[in-house]
Amino acid sequence: MLLVVDGIYSAGKSTLIRGLLKRLDEMIELSVKFTDWNSSELTGDLLPQWKREGRLGAHSLLLAEATDLAHRCEKDIRPWLAEGHVVVADRYATSGMARGVVRGADPEWAAQVFAFAPREMLTVLVECSAQETLRRRQSLGKVLSGYHSGRDFRRTDSVEADFVRYQEEMLGVYRSLSAARGPVLTVDSERTSAEESVEQVLNALPLHNAIGAEPR
Repeated sequence: MLLVVDGIYSAGKSTLIRGLLKRLDEMIELSVKFTDWNSSELTGDLLPQWKREGRLGAHSLLLAEATDLAHRCEKDIRPWLAEGHVVVADRYATSGMARGVVRGADPEWAAQVFAFAPREMLTVLVECSAQETLRRRQSLGKVLSGYHSGRDFRRTDSVEADFVRYQEEMLGVYRSLSAARGPVLTVDSERTSAEESVEQVLNALPLHNAIGAEPR
């Protein structure tokens, strides 16, 4: 079973994932595997560097992130799924497609590039207003500029305004692309607590089919 948690920057994905991993580990006898975005041995260290250097346009960014995911699918994700594990992914094919599409890549071509990726059992799309993600990011001292705000392909005098605009556009792209990959559960992190969001996700999963679904 492949469970994907996706969404825009600072929407609350990491908080939800931590809660899910804890609950799943308590509920299922099989080990729960986790895979993170841009973390393959081939390109995981290179992608942040290429982004900082401004070397990736719409198509090269999409292909580079597809390469990263393809390597993880071959090395980890497909074997884990074949062994019957529950696999939780922090971002997946939709993220790779969305980042290219928002920069001008054709959506149909983007979908073809990522067609190799095993289909998700469920995508949890974590949503949050762009203004709130800006507040969260600033409060944590996280980066706003560059690829995080779309300033690699369009910029104004205000990085904050660019970040909000980019987040709003990305949210729309996520919504338009995610349903084509399979079932989607939308979670609003501004209106729903982390604990409530975890319960929503667990209720949407076919855990009765998993081995040892009783709490340990």
